[in-house]
Amino acid sequence: MVRYLLRTMAFILPILGIIVMVECGLRAIPNNYSYTHERLLNHGDSIRILVLGNSHAFNGVDPLGFGVPAYNAANMSQDHRRDLAILEHYLAELPALSTIVLPLSYYSIGAVIEEGPEPWRVKNYAIYMDMPEQASSLEHRFEVLNARKSVSLRMLMDHLLYGSDNIRCRVNGGAPGRPKPGLDFVAHGKETAARHTFGPSGHYRINHAYLDRIIQLAAARGIQVHFFFPPCHKAYLDVMDPVQLALARKTGRELARTFQNVSYHDLSEDQRFIEIDFGNSDHLQASGTAKLTRILAEDLAGMSKD
Repeated sequence: MVRYLLRTMAFILPILGIIVMVECGLRAIPNNYSYTHERLLNHGDSIRILVLGNSHAFNGVDPLGFGVPAYNAANMSQDHRRDLAILEHYLAELPALSTIVLPLSYYSIGAVIEEGPEPWRVKNYAIYMDMPEQASSLEHRFEVLNARKSVSLRMLMDHLLYGSDNIRCRVNGGAPGRPKPGLDFVAHGKETAARHTFGPSGHYRINHAYLDRIIQLAAARGIQVHFFFPPCHKAYLDVMDPVQLALARKTGRELARTFQNVSYHDLSEDQRFIEIDFGNSDHLQASGTAKLTRILAEDLAGMSKD
């Protein structure tokens, strides 16, 4: 029996050693989440505007366009639970923070990352933003339990051989979407609206609770929260479920009426955004990003004069 155990250990330990080295190697590759963690933790003292949210904010808001120190901490598929987690985790590092900008959209009111197309993104908050409590399963605690092994090994080799990383955001976070020449907006709008429509299974109440908590934390510090419904291509807007769309708009309006530190701007049908501003039916590209940021900056400037 002892000999058998020794042989088993001799077989297993090298494999475990390789797994540990791969896990450590993957964690050493810089990415948007580790970059944002470092920026907020070590350079947050001057930030006055914090952008949160999903890809509608990541692609749609350029923090350099506000004219004051700002950072875009939005990310792909980021839900309101993680918006709140980021605020709770880093608020003490943001003494100058005066405004939070956050998209409140058709998709965001019902979404949770775990049930979306990219549940693996949860591990990025647990591992790279020092939020282990955000992990809701074992997979969210280890890199090697997420990406396909071939993808992981290729990422690791590219990092070791060429110094490549997974940082896709700009210096102050976020990045404009890229145009997709020849995209069929009608087909893309239908596909996107179908994916973003939740019906009775949407997590509307819990997301509303997360938004309430964000507002309350902000109010305690005298911080303004500005929600916006992001611009939508007509091909996307026209095929949305009218009940869910009305709920999204109602949520923003009611939060603005209920809380003194909240404002809301519905830009879903804003005619200033034309087709060339969109990378696809629900994301902006560079010209749209510049336009949206300018509008948001005007909103914030107007509020400061009131």
